Amino acid sequence: MSPLHHLREIVREIAAQHQGNASRLKQELGEIETRKAQIETELRTAHRAQEREASYPGQIGMDYACPDCWVRGVQSPMRAIGSNNPREDHFRCNTCDRVTGAMVESW
Repeated sequence: MSPLHHLREIVREIAAQHQGNASRLKQELGEIETRKAQIETELRTAHRAQEREASYPGQIGMDYACPDCWVRGVQSPMRAIGSNNPREDHFRCNTCDRVTGAMVESW
């Protein structure tokens, strides 16, 4: 085997290794792009949070509005789920399932 033939074999092996990496790298890039989109969404939410805080309605119809969903730009009512503490009511969001406690006013 001539040196040139041998070098071409080496080049072919190296090229095959790089081609084998391509699918793995494409998958990694897809995961990175997905994570980037998630971060961008979180950043948009963070930038709008103060504005959303100022416009929190407290209620949606007769139900209390979920504060977490509201800050994220979603209007979602919460339902009463009771509490063992007579001075606090608990509510569960119909969308994100968050449980929120609220103090009951004293008479």
